[in-house]
Amino acid sequence: MSDAGRLAGRAAIVTGASSGMGRAITALFAAEGARVLAVSRGGGADGHPAITPFAADIAAPDAAGRIVAAARDAFGGIDILVNAAGLFEMAPVEQIDRGHWDRTFATNVTGPVELCLKAIPSLKASGAGRIINIGSVCVRLTNPGFAAYNASKHALTGFTLNLAIELGRHGITANMIQPGTILTPMTQPFVEDPAMLRYFEGKTAVRRLGEAGEIARAALYLADPQAGYTTGQTIQVDGGYSVGINDSGLEA
Repeated sequence: MSDAGRLAGRAAIVTGASSGMGRAITALFAAEGARVLAVSRGGGADGHPAITPFAADIAAPDAAGRIVAAARDAFGGIDILVNAAGLFEMAPVEQIDRGHWDRTFATNVTGPVELCLKAIPSLKASGAGRIINIGSVCVRLTNPGFAAYNASKHALTGFTLNLAIELGRHGITANMIQPGTILTPMTQPFVEDPAMLRYFEGKTAVRRLGEAGEIARAALYLADPQAGYTTGQTIQVDGGYSVGINDSGLEA
């Protein structure tokens, strides 16, 4: 049976929509019938009639209000919010400075939090509002140099849990997707070296990197109006990386 049209009549905001997971989510939502405000710093044209590009840096103080106002103007309301924009900068713990920390949290925590808060009235009016925040497998298994990024994803996860328990009575669900190593422009530098590619592939049960479309399909499930009993959850889309079954280097 075809799943086409699962989001028919729904209006969505997706941040980080110009590349990687955000772009894949935007495209899939539009294909499934949603109208999407595709937010990115460049705000480039997409060409799909259901997608409205919008230029904004979610780390900017006025971004959340402008984004929500644009979605209301374009669609009349908001049913789905996906916070997919993210910033990753490596730094060892002893080399973290205030600028590095503040940049990471402005994009990965403060921006998404403010966007959720601005969108809540419209999500309440929807009757089946959906908040989907993109986290990281790093909250379970981190790596050296990931401290600020890891901390920011922990913070967003904690906030999402409170969204779930406080907004559920309004028909709003709030969930996290925690990707593993997904092949995107953000991860490309890590896997250009064949040795590093083998390393990351070897850490998964399925022995490959993930694809952005696999994150999009998880987001589609959570965005579906029929998914109203799934809230306050984290969905690991990591190929088995977080299970840790391959850390010993042993093969079955």
